[in-house]
Formats: sequence, structure tokens, C-alpha cells
Amino acid sequence: MCGIAGVASLDERPVSSRLVVEALEAMRERGTEHGAGYAAYSPEPRGLVRVRVFTRVGVDEEAEERLLGPLAVSGPRRLVDLGHGVAVDEWLLADYPPAEVLGGLWVLQASRYLEVWKSIGWPGEVASAYRLGGREARAWIGHTRYPTNSPGFQPWLAHPFSMGETVIVHNGDLSSYGSNRRLVQYRLGLKKFTGNDSEVIAYLIEMLFRDGYTAADVAEVLSGARGPRWARLDGPHAVIYIHGEARGPVFGAFVDQHHLRPLYVTVTEDRVYVASEAAAVKAMNPAARPRMLRGGGYVVVYPDGEVEARGLAGGKPLPEPPRPPAWAVDASRMSRVELNQALAAMLERAGYAAAYNLAGHRYVANGLGPGRLELWGIVGNASLNLVRGLDARIYGDAQEDLGDSMEGSRVVVYGSVGDTAGQAMRSGELHVLGDAGNRLGVQMKGGVIVVRGDVGDYLGEFMAGGTIVVLGRAGRYIASGMVGGRIYIRGRVPLSHIGKAPPRSQVERYIRAMAERGEISREQMSRALQSQTVDELQEALGEKFERLAKLWGVLHVGYPHAEYRYLRGDEVEELGKILRSHVDATGVALDVEELLTHKYTVINAARVGH
Repeated sequence: MCGIAGVASLDERPVSSRLVVEALEAMRERGTEHGAGYAAYSPEPRGLVRVRVFTRVGVDEEAEERLLGPLAVSGPRRLVDLGHGVAVDEWLLADYPPAEVLGGLWVLQASRYLEVWKSIGWPGEVASAYRLGGREARAWIGHTRYPTNSPGFQPWLAHPFSMGETVIVHNGDLSSYGSNRRLVQYRLGLKKFTGNDSEVIAYLIEMLFRDGYTAADVAEVLSGARGPRWARLDGPHAVIYIHGEARGPVFGAFVDQHHLRPLYVTVTEDRVYVASEAAAVKAMNPAARPRMLRGGGYVVVYPDGEVEARGLAGGKPLPEPPRPPAWAVDASRMSRVELNQALAAMLERAGYAAAYNLAGHRYVANGLGPGRLELWGIVGNASLNLVRGLDARIYGDAQEDLGDSMEGSRVVVYGSVGDTAGQAMRSGELHVLGDAGNRLGVQMKGGVIVVRGDVGDYLGEFMAGGTIVVLGRAGRYIASGMVGGRIYIRGRVPLSHIGKAPPRSQVERYIRAMAERGEISREQMSRALQSQTVDELQEALGEKFERLAKLWGVLHVGYPHAEYRYLRGDEVEELGKILRSHVDATGVALDVEELLTHKYTVINAARVGH
């Protein structure tokens, strides 16, 4: 769960390194002392290639001289002594070194347009070691490391990773590292790798740019939407990168198709800010309104300042929040522990607690209640979990995992919420005026969730009870594994977005195989192949649908039943009651009677017959 951040200028005015350092420090719980680093668009003044290498003092100098000396215009220059017998040397070359040279050294970079700085330590410590204070550039990226699959005590395993004119930071866990690495070995002739799965992303992006792909193409190819299979990344990933060109930097960010690692984005008149957490974006620009990047989404800044984006959530105007009471506590002066202690004390003493200037504080108010709670700012991950009897207002956004297992509480969010809000909710109400991320109401057991904006993928996954109402748009894989409860989505939702259906080609192959084995008749096969919905397919195959149901993984769970239609009498009564309660809870007007006249996609759990 590493933390990544980046910022790019849209008008060629340079940006201070301080912004990215502060963004990483705001995500301290995403990192450890096991590594941090930075990279910037910084052309070498004479157009030479900067080669920076990690050197084990007294061990590697001879190899460094032997491999780089014959190619060098100047060097080596001792850039920094990192301690523990490790230093960074810089050489200047007229051209890029060949693969056999790169394979003989621990290389930070070999680039004309980029600079890379990384080491073991916290973000602030690494920035100080390289004396980055006061440095400016048109684009910056940074990383704070929480190692999971590779050691944490070697500086070359820290991020960023670079290849040629591409440098990346990554949060995730790639299952495709082996196949990606073999491709890199074949295409680039490289034989030495750090073993950190993230390094292949830099190689792949550089290769795609060399092959003529655009920045938008790069995001779509790597996240698996289209393009050559060899370049796709499997597994959770959120990536920010800089690709250096003579005319300026290409700055990009993208997330995997299922949004298993978050990124938040703010685009202003002169800059684009990206980070793993909304609070980190606010650390770079306190006036920013971060927007979630949905699964498969990307944002690209081209050298001329043009911005291209796909999958940005939010952006709708929200009501102006009230001012905090004079006695409310200032969270900016508190750690998360101090904040929670203060909130608990206020609730116990007066039954009413309030705090402002929240900046991604995690675990806020977990286990508290009953009482009234008001919060201003950005509420961090895993907050308001296991609350009971709490009446809470959040005047701002909430990050991932809000309201897990809440019971008998009412939570109103006047901004947007991240992934897995309302997870395993038992009872009570969750009202969101903005947008919601993926897996809203996952494993929900009871209660009501209302979202005025859009929601991401896997809405109501494994839902067992309760009601979810979405007045905006919904993503894919809705109600996957749903066994109870009901979902109302205003407007038509394609049936292909209901449940987690396998590819149609796979279903058709299985149907034909069943006919060839004599398990179904030719007539049944013909009807099944013409089916447009799961209900039609089940009708065509009868009891033999059981054999096919395993492709959905729904044999014992049931496939959700969805209808796009006007509401029936009992549904009008149910939804009307929910929406009126929503207006009462939020204090923000809504024409309930008019909404009840709309068509909805109504989703209920339906068991597969035996």
C-alpha cells in the first residue's frame, strides 16, 4: 500500500519539489523507512545523457570505471554519500549506454531529460539527503515505500524506476512481472533486474513510446483495455510517470481496470495534481477538490499543457458547508490518536463532538457512539467503522472504507466517498451527495445507502440485505454474488453490467460443447446462442443451465434479477420513504415526487433453479 504523488505544470512555470515532499509526508501511513524517492523533468543543459549509479564504496568503483569510463564525456561526480557504504555517482555520456553496460551496474537513470533521486528512508529524509529543497521543475513524481514482495533495505529497490526517458512510481502488486520481464529481456536485451515488480512498468512505457503509441494508448494498453497482450499489466496497479521529450514532459497517471489501487486527481488552470489519497492532493493545493480516477481511467498532460482525461469521477457542485462551532477542535494540530481521544471525550461529556481541518486522518471515530458528530475536511481511510447510534455529518470527502459494519447510525457525506463505503453495514443510513467508489455496500446486511452522484464497479457485491439507491450512473459487475436486499438505479443499466458475466465467446463455446456431447438438443443450442439475457439463457437450457452457471460462479448464490421499468406500488412507497428520509438527513432539497415517476433499473437477488 505504497503512497505515490505527482504534479505537472500546464503553463511551463516550474513547480517546487516541496509540493511532492509534503504530499508524501501526508501519506506517512502508506510508507515506511524502507525507501522513498523522487523524479523530475530536468533536461541536461548540454543535451548529454546523465547516468547515475549506486556505488558500494570500495567495491564497485573499478567496474564503474571500466564500463562507463570509455563512454564518458565527464565523470564520475560523487552526487551524494547515502551512508552504510553506499553512494551515488553521476557520469555524463554523449549517448545512451548499451544494455551490457546497464546490466553491469545498479543504475538509477540514463536520461537526457530526467533526474532521479531515491534511497532508504522517509520522504523528508531522502529529500534532505539529495538537497532537493528549493529545486523546481515542470513535472515531479514521488513515492513512499511499503515493501511487500521484495526486501526493504537496498536503495536500488526504492522507487522511482526509470528506463531511457521514462520514469515511474507505482502502488500495487503485479502478477504479470515474470512474463513482462521476459518480454523486456527479449526486446531490450537487459539481463539484470532488481526483482521489484514495478521496474517493468518503466521498461514497458518506454517501449510503447518508442513504438509510436500515444500517452492515452499507453494507459489503455497497460491496463488491459486493448493493444498488445505482452504489454498488459495483471494485478492491482496505480501508476504515475513522466516521459521526457525535448519539447517538454509528458506526465501521466492511470489505474487498473478494477480500481484496486486508488488515485485522486485535481486539474486547475495551471497545474495537475495526482496522489494516492485525496488528503495528499490537498497537501499540495489546499484549495483543490480531488476527484477519484475510476477503474481503467487515466489523466495525461502533454508538453504543450493540453490535458486529456478519462474516468474522472465527481466535479458536480456541492452545497456550501456551515462553519464549525467555535469550540470544535482543530485536527491539523493533532495526530489521529489525539483526534480520536478528543472526539471520544466530547461525545462522552456532551454527546456532541466536532472537528475541522481534517487532512486524511485515519480511523476517525471508529467504535464511537451514540451521539452527534460533525467533521470538516477529508476523512481518511477506515473511518466511522463499527459505530453505533452515531449521527454524523462529514462536510467534505471521505476516503476508502467508510462506515464498515456500522449499526443504527446515520452518516451524511456532503462530498464523495472512496471504495468500499458501507461495507458489511448492518443497519442505519449512509447518505452521499457526491460520488462513490467501487464496492459500495459490499457484504451489506441491512440499512439504507443513498448516493446522488455516480458509483463505481461492483455495487452491492455479495449484498445480503438492505437497500441501495443510486440517482446517478453505476459501473459494471453490479450485484455480483447478491443474495438479498434490493438496488434501485435511476435510468437504464445495460444487462451486461449486472453480475460478473463471463465473456460471451466463452459461454457460446460451452453451449456448443454441451450440444456435441449430447447434453442438450440442437434446438436448445440454437435458442441458447440467440439468448440476450441470463433469464433467456436459463429458459432455453432448463435444468442444464446448472452446468453453465459455474461460469458466473453463481450456482449456489443465484444470478441477480434486473428489470428496467416504472416502479410498482410497493416500490413507490419504499423508495419514496427512503428519498424523503434522505432529504431530511441531508437538508438538501430533492423533488421526490418527480423522481418517483422515473424509470429505474430494479435489481433483486434470484436463486438459480435446480
